Amino acid sequence: MTTLRASLIALTALLLSVPLHAQSIRGRVVDAVGEGVPEASVVATEGGGRRQAVRTGADGAFVLALRGPGVYRLNVTRTGYAPTASGEITVSAAEAVEVSVRVAAQPLGLEAVTVTGRQGPRRIASLEPTGFYDREATGFGRFMRREEIERRRGARLAQLLDDVQGIRLYRDRRGTEYVTFTSQQSNGAIRRAQRGEADVCLPVMYLDGTMVSQGTANGPLGVSINDLVQTEDIEAIEAYGNASRIPPQYNGSNSACGVILIWTRTGS
Repeated sequence: MTTLRASLIALTALLLSVPLHAQSIRGRVVDAVGEGVPEASVVATEGGGRRQAVRTGADGAFVLALRGPGVYRLNVTRTGYAPTASGEITVSAAEAVEVSVRVAAQPLGLEAVTVTGRQGPRRIASLEPTGFYDREATGFGRFMRREEIERRRGARLAQLLDDVQGIRLYRDRRGTEYVTFTSQQSNGAIRRAQRGEADVCLPVMYLDGTMVSQGTANGPLGVSINDLVQTEDIEAIEAYGNASRIPPQYNGSNSACGVILIWTRTGS
């Protein structure tokens, strides 16, 4: 074997005995009291722009196998800790450099959150035994509570009922006001005595559970609808224009034109 060939063989053996990643940076990421910080991101940046990254283990330890020697900086990030950068770390060929990186805890900054709640309308104890809330829950009729009534302060009863969906306000030639369900105008219509007045279908009205209007413009004693009760004394109103949805206890032979229930603040 010639001297040249022997030298080449020896050099090849030497090169093969050196690992491709012979140089490395290894160490631990620890907190203020020296405890290891797991799952931290450790990024090594070399002056030429090369970047290599690894995550710490359960004890905060990490090993960065570098592609080549050079001058590196470590950048460590972890949720709940302030980002931390090391100084320059010079790593020679086949050199393993040991480091320890200490990170400081940092409270998470959260955007302000405004918590709001919605409180349902208050329940009136005196309305409970009337069954008002149970019927309201079914959604079969139209319901008006005191809160809505107060927004129409000063309105007459006929005007108040005109705000209920499906109810229409009428005035005859003498200025008398009365209401009817628009869906029931042709059902059991009562022809007004005055010539030229439209046929209307007047609902039955109850005041605190007692019938006060039997399908006529006035009550049993000839009282105008606006004189039945003052609106400031009303706690709640129920209106049923569909005969199939009228509560059984209020659904009689004269209720084909609908039923209106009025509950007062003292009588309910």
